[in-house]
Amino acid sequence: MDEMDTVKRAPISIFNVESNTAELKTSMRDIASLAGVLNELGSQQIYESPLEILRFLNTIQLLYEESLGLADVIEDTEMLYYRYRNTYIDDAPPTIKQLDHLIYILARNSWLTKQTRQIKLLDRGKRMMDALIRLANDSLAYYLQDDIGRSLFQARRDDSALDEERKEKVFDLYVNELQRKLIILSPKAHDDQYYNKFSTVVVVEHDSAVPISRTKTIRLLPY
Repeated sequence: MDEMDTVKRAPISIFNVESNTAELKTSMRDIASLAGVLNELGSQQIYESPLEILRFLNTIQLLYEESLGLADVIEDTEMLYYRYRNTYIDDAPPTIKQLDHLIYILARNSWLTKQTRQIKLLDRGKRMMDALIRLANDSLAYYLQDDIGRSLFQARRDDSALDEERKEKVFDLYVNELQRKLIILSPKAHDDQYYNKFSTVVVVEHDSAVPISRTKTIRLLPY
C-alpha cells in the first residue's frame, strides 16, 4: 500500500488554510453570491412567506435536476413554468413574470446563463442550489422528530463535527483547564481509545425484535 494511503488526511476546512489563497477567496465569493441571491429575494415581501420560499426551492430543484441530466432541457422561463405546473401540486404557482425575475437574479449572481435554447446552470449555481436543498431537507428531518429525537439528531451532528484531533483537545480542555466533568451522549459506538477518556461508560443495547432496551455499564480507570 502506498505510504500516502496510510496517512489520515485532515478534513478540508476554511479554518485551516491561509487567508490569502486564491481557492479560499473564490470560496468566499461563492458565499457572497449566495448571500446576494437571498438578499435580493428577501427584499421582496413575497419571499417572506414560507410557501414562497418552498416555491423558490421547488424551482431551483427543477433547474438542478435538468443540469444533472435527470430531466429534459429547460429552454426558457415559459418551459420552466409549465414543468413546474406539471411537477408540483400548487394552487398558486409562480407566474412567468416571477420566474423571469428569479432567473434574472440567478444570472446576475453567476448561478446560470440564459442561452438561445437553454437555461444553463453554472458550477457555482449547482453547488449553491445543492447546498440550499440539503439545508432545507436537513431542517425538515430535524423538525419531524419529537423532542428526544431532535436531541439525538443534534447529538449526532455535534459528534460528527469533531474530528479525532479536535475531540482530544476538547477532552483536555474540560479536564485540565476547566477541571469539569464531561458527559457525552453519543448515538454510535466507539473504540476503547475513546472510552478510555471516561471513568464510566454506559451503553444502551436495543433489540427491536423484542423490543427491550438494556443498559450495560463499563467501568474504566479515571481519566
